[in-house]
Amino acid sequence: MIFYFVRILSNLKFAILNLLSIGFFSIIGTLIEQEKSIEYYKSNYPSGDGIKWIFNWRFIQIFGIDQIYTNFWFNSLILILGLSLICCTITQQYPSLKFFSRCRLLYSATQFKKLNYREKTRSKNFGNFLSKLQIQGYSIFQQNNFFYGYKGLVGRIAPIFVHISLILVLLGALQGTFQGFTAQELVPKTEIFHIQNLIKKGKLSQLNSLNMRVNDFWIQYDDNKTIKQFYSNISILNENGKELKRKTISVNTPLRYQDITIYQTDWTLLGLRIFFKNDEKSEKIMQLPIVKKNILGNDFWITWFKDKTNEFSILIDAIDGSNRIYDKKGELVKILNSSQFYSTESNNIFSIIDLIPCTGLQIKTDPGIPTLYLGFALLLISVFLSYLSFSQFWISNLGDISLIGGEANRSKINIKKELESLNREFLKK
Repeated sequence: MIFYFVRILSNLKFAILNLLSIGFFSIIGTLIEQEKSIEYYKSNYPSGDGIKWIFNWRFIQIFGIDQIYTNFWFNSLILILGLSLICCTITQQYPSLKFFSRCRLLYSATQFKKLNYREKTRSKNFGNFLSKLQIQGYSIFQQNNFFYGYKGLVGRIAPIFVHISLILVLLGALQGTFQGFTAQELVPKTEIFHIQNLIKKGKLSQLNSLNMRVNDFWIQYDDNKTIKQFYSNISILNENGKELKRKTISVNTPLRYQDITIYQTDWTLLGLRIFFKNDEKSEKIMQLPIVKKNILGNDFWITWFKDKTNEFSILIDAIDGSNRIYDKKGELVKILNSSQFYSTESNNIFSIIDLIPCTGLQIKTDPGIPTLYLGFALLLISVFLSYLSFSQFWISNLGDISLIGGEANRSKINIKKELESLNREFLKK
């Protein structure tokens, strides 16, 4: 029974069919948005006539098309493909390698007729011919007056390397699916945080207990006040608060520590602090919440406060220190920098101390990445190995004549030229 299943798994047609199935469902997973809420699918894939009668949100939910890459049947196809590659390597590729590495002598003229190149000669001067072959790297076997040689056996290893590399790639993908996670955190400057807002989590993944701290956050602007880049200075802390690593990250420049990678993805403003002094000489510092608005494709942050006689709105479009102050009629009364004071009609004075930015961080771990990299490295090696030609030659002394033959899986013209040159050595006295 086991040999029956091994034979099925090692069948090329079965492996190709399985691979096509994986490719088909991968395309479906690309076309259908993954891991959205059920309300999203109800809105975008409602029941209806035609194809929607079958392919609707109920169909998507029942068959797990909204989570294809973590679904058991999709990962079962990947596992079966891996088993097919293993069985094919053991039952076909490895025996084939052993077959070509054995001494295979030819004893009759009929056997020589099947070769790509063959010649007849009456010379029996084997010495020059064989020494020339050895110089060119051939391994030579002899039995009486019958000779066999080969070179480039490493080219026959390429299919095995391809299978091993694909197995490693599949294994790395499964590791990432079941042991990796992705979290999204929005953290105010100077705050300590840990991973908690998971947006994707493998069934076997474990959260890291490390603490992290946002030491600073700032934005670099162009001359026209558009954002050029934004940065976060991040520290990794142990359970005792000791700093293990510190780095300033930006978009496309993440922080990596052990198996965790922290990416800079977004930012926003959480609030601002103002200094307020009324006409009675009473002073206080207030922290005001901020509301984010998108107006004509541009992001703005708005907050409000009031004194005895007036109400003010503060509009912020950047964190470069310039803030617009509007009265309750909506008229601009002041562009206030962080170091400036504004005096109201009721003789109250206020100034903006600082803004409270939040940095958006994406935290990922994928333990399968080293396995993936190893798999792709072996795949590249196998590509180069596959270009190496495996060449063979035979000499058989059959009474009055000697037969010379050769063949190669690649560079068939070169093997012919090579053996013609060697034949001239064979004819030398």
